[in-house]
Amino acid sequence: MSNISNDDGLPPSIAELCLQLGDAATLALVKVYGGRLLYVPVGPLVGLVESDTKGCELIEVVGRAAAEKLIEIYGGDTLYVPKCQTAIQRARWRKIQNDFDQGIDPDKLAVKYSLSIRQIFYVLKKVDISAPKLSAQGELF
Repeated sequence: MSNISNDDGLPPSIAELCLQLGDAATLALVKVYGGRLLYVPVGPLVGLVESDTKGCELIEVVGRAAAEKLIEIYGGDTLYVPKCQTAIQRARWRKIQNDFDQGIDPDKLAVKYSLSIRQIFYVLKKVDISAPKLSAQGELF
């Protein structure tokens, strides 16, 4: 999901939606419905009328193809869409770290990510997100 992986703490339900709908459609669902329940309408979208606001809204959010796939799989169900804040934040921090590693100046990173320079340095000071955690106590032998 836009460089978000299961290592970032992506909820299993969202990982499954990514496989079924694609990353872009799933991210759009999370942005619009994150933290809320989503009722998935029943039936095909072929004869969709304007009175079916849920179907129209779903098409606007994820696109027609993804909406049809969602209805095919989950039609009539109510889905809880997690906010995925932790996963999105970790992915963003990883992108900031990668940009910095490629030589982009922290001032330019602050502008690119709409953060203060202080926030950029906070992210860069964090423990390397991709590295495995080492024990604080070394081995004796």
